[in-house]
Amino acid sequence: MARKGNTSSWVYVAFGCGAAAILVVVVLVGLLLYGARKAREFSEEMKDPQSRQQRVEKVLGGDIPDGYYPVVGVEIPFLVEMAMLSDQSPGESGEIEDIGERGFIYLRMRSRRSKRQQLEDFFEGRTDDLDALRRSNINLGRGELIDRGSFELDTFGVRWIAQQGEVVMGRGRSQGITAVVLVECPNDQSSAQRIGIWWTPEPERQEGAEIDLTGTPADESALREFLGHFAPCG
Repeated sequence: MARKGNTSSWVYVAFGCGAAAILVVVVLVGLLLYGARKAREFSEEMKDPQSRQQRVEKVLGGDIPDGYYPVVGVEIPFLVEMAMLSDQSPGESGEIEDIGERGFIYLRMRSRRSKRQQLEDFFEGRTDDLDALRRSNINLGRGELIDRGSFELDTFGVRWIAQQGEVVMGRGRSQGITAVVLVECPNDQSSAQRIGIWWTPEPERQEGAEIDLTGTPADESALREFLGHFAPCG
């Protein structure tokens, strides 16, 4: 009769670790294939104007203001949501040449409490340190702070600052008036940070005259009307 040997517990540990490693590899390969398939689907959807509009409207939770076109809408569950509007209509490829003279970007992403506190301090006027925006990947470029304020809409609160100068988005740049808004959803206990950026050209003015900000992102009534199209809190 064959003698039964004692199998060391390390054999089971090694087998378990090996199986776990194989499982991890399988999962990673599956995620990569899934991601590649989703990327292809996303690329095709962005070429279709109707699909692109539906994606953007879903992220924004509302309709698109007159004079703007849906450029891109992205949703990665539990990580990030992003939508972009521009006064430039995307071409057949679904792309635009630059960010346009008028546009809007909305971004919802997870954020550390320290970053959110720095942003809140900036919007509340406790600091004028623009690095608080840059640390949250918001680059306004060089410019002059015009005003800041806060107000409530039907489904969310808004804190905002407005700047005269340059807005920089990747390789795109636009000169004019820009508002950066911090969207606050009632009873939201998540770590999500919701930021909107709306920019328009600087109004024409005669030499020596003060700039008229009526209808620009620095005009709170215009900002209310523009953001009133959306319901980002769901």
